[in-house]
Amino acid sequence: MVLDIMDPAQDTDGARLEGHVRWADGFLLVYSVTDRASFDRLDQLLDLIRTVRTPDESTPLVVVANKTDCPGFARQVAPTEGHSLARRHGRPLYELSVAEGGPDGVTEAWDDLIGQLKREQVKVKGQPPATNQRSPFTNVKRALKERIYNRSRSDTTMAVGQQRSPIV
Repeated sequence: MVLDIMDPAQDTDGARLEGHVRWADGFLLVYSVTDRASFDRLDQLLDLIRTVRTPDESTPLVVVANKTDCPGFARQVAPTEGHSLARRHGRPLYELSVAEGGPDGVTEAWDDLIGQLKREQVKVKGQPPATNQRSPFTNVKRALKERIYNRSRSDTTMAVGQQRSPIV
């Protein structure tokens, strides 16, 4: 199994991004509730996935809203907007704080995506995965969970009443 993590915000080449969308077996799309631009890019990326993939493909995909631990005044994306986006695209939404919530929310989102990937594999190969073998996804989940949890710190957590300076 190959895991390729890309940040579409850093990739400005549309043809290259489209190539990644064609190649990928599944997507875990993350936006920050404190960054409106990340949410808007996510909506565009979901439209690209729907356009590039064939309409009858059931592409494994999960949407994650991160930094839900931040105070209300730092929030730029309302919870209803995230739910509306996920519902519009027929996808599950996980709201979590990687920095404060620990690895549980991350694990749940990855488990959902991996379950979707396994079901898609069964449809393509026509046979269920062997139950007596350890899943190839197990080590990937563990490594990602540790990496995300150990390195993540919410950079937008502020004391209540503290104002954020506008970016010029």
